[in-house]
Amino acid sequence: MLFLDDGTVTAVKQWLDFRGDYDGALFYRVLKSGKIQAGRLSDQAIYNVVKKRQKEAGITEVSPHDFRKTFISTILEETGDLRMAQALAGHSNRGSYLIAT
Repeated sequence: MLFLDDGTVTAVKQWLDFRGDYDGALFYRVLKSGKIQAGRLSDQAIYNVVKKRQKEAGITEVSPHDFRKTFISTILEETGDLRMAQALAGHSNRGSYLIAT
């Protein structure tokens, strides 16, 4: 299950029109030539994209984990439902607690 706002749904649909609606990873690598290279992005590739966009936006510091924290915080603010936030974040309820900052 995944929560997506309208803008994200539109962006994903546009990406799928470009990428093609194939099985496998959602995001593929796009080479400088514009050719799509099938296969999942590595953690390092995602980190590199975030850092590139950080510089372009003039933001002082951001990491991929910040998106996860923001997602969890938004779910809690919108619903107040800790169990939903834990489930959507992939956290189990085996004695662990989710703290969104």
